[in-house]
Amino acid sequence: MSSSRSASGQTIVDVLFGAALSIRQSADKMRVNTDLALSLSRDVDKFVTAISTELEAGGMQSLPGLDAFQSVLSETRRTLESFHSRTYVTQVMYKTRDGEKIQSLAGRLRGTFDAVMVSVQPAVSVSLTVDDQLHCQGRAL
Repeated sequence: MSSSRSASGQTIVDVLFGAALSIRQSADKMRVNTDLALSLSRDVDKFVTAISTELEAGGMQSLPGLDAFQSVLSETRRTLESFHSRTYVTQVMYKTRDGEKIQSLAGRLRGTFDAVMVSVQPAVSVSLTVDDQLHCQGRAL
């Protein structure tokens, strides 16, 4: 693996997958808002896999926007851990509020993931070659 190792010996990919695993374990332990938490966990797995693939494919240590993604990922982990550590009665009492928080985190994760992925996508050329332009004009006629 070409990503550099931190002082603790972990690569950024290790850290990302570790956070995803913690989120999945917390989602599995939820007794209220289970569907929302599991859906969030599946999204996190997809996001982390995509980002890790980009990091490893490019031999990079970081990507633009990755710090923001990691920050929301950490907040997500802490939030789900705090939810499932509550009693069942407390979870039921705060079901609506906690569900809204999970949805908010899902949206924020999606936003930071999109920002990271946009930074690694090659610029799309909007200029067409003369042949492409003629081909398009021919279809339009």
